[in-house]
Amino acid sequence: MSSSSPAGLTDRLLGIVLKLLVVAIALVLIVELLSSIWWALLIGLILTAAVITGIWWWKLRRTW
Repeated sequence: MSSSSPAGLTDRLLGIVLKLLVVAIALVLIVELLSSIWWALLIGLILTAAVITGIWWWKLRRTW
């Protein structure tokens, strides 16, 4: 893996993360409306953990 990445890659990754957050919020709202709040909280927790893990992994990869 090369540590040099173009500047456009960062903007693209941030765009992807923002889109994932919007989708996650939409999914949580839909589940909350259709089911109970516990399912919405569970899905929100899982998606938040996935986003945090992805950002952490991306930062760790950049330091290599």
